[in-house]
Amino acid sequence: MCPSSSNLAGCACRYCTAPGGAAVSSKDRNGDGRASPEEFFADTPRPDIVYASRMTLRFGGKTIDLVFPGKNHANDGTAVLFRDERVLFTVDFPADALVQGSMRSLPSACGPFDGHSMDEWIKSYRTLESLDFDISVGGPRHRALTKRDNEPPVHGYLKRRVEGAMSRGMTLEQMKKTPMLKTISGLAPLRTAARMEHPGGVREPEDL
Repeated sequence: MCPSSSNLAGCACRYCTAPGGAAVSSKDRNGDGRASPEEFFADTPRPDIVYASRMTLRFGGKTIDLVFPGKNHANDGTAVLFRDERVLFTVDFPADALVQGSMRSLPSACGPFDGHSMDEWIKSYRTLESLDFDISVGGPRHRALTKRDNEPPVHGYLKRRVEGAMSRGMTLEQMKKTPMLKTISGLAPLRTAARMEHPGGVREPEDL
């Protein structure tokens, strides 16, 4: 499987883009001080088998589904479902990369929703919710095991709040100044120590 590169394309943090940064210095091939996704993965072998939305593999009597949820943290991410075991493997989506052990977090940290529309994020959530699994597993340095019963219906929340504000005649500037997260109980903190110590210096808006 080929690793995703789209979060680098949308990320503005200094880890990914700053001249002389750790991620840049080792991958900047043309000397412009930036490491593009193409430069970052220039040595990664291209896959000779690809899929668009879903592919089913069978190994040793086991059935494995590769599922493209949609554009979210990445534009080419894959969720891997082991049907018989009813286990779903994901990485940066659906949980935020810097929030571990919880699904109750808002999308991503690499720029505003990683440059993808809220509709794409909602589509991605719904795609995963349609799969038949009991346990989801995050990748290395990401969230721990999560039972299906604990997967919260967080998608659509902000969209409903924004639509409600628009129906009340609020302007964009007014909405930017209005907290919209207070009614979500158990939401994983957006400004965790892990996020603050991220090598890229990733920051979320102070009012979140």
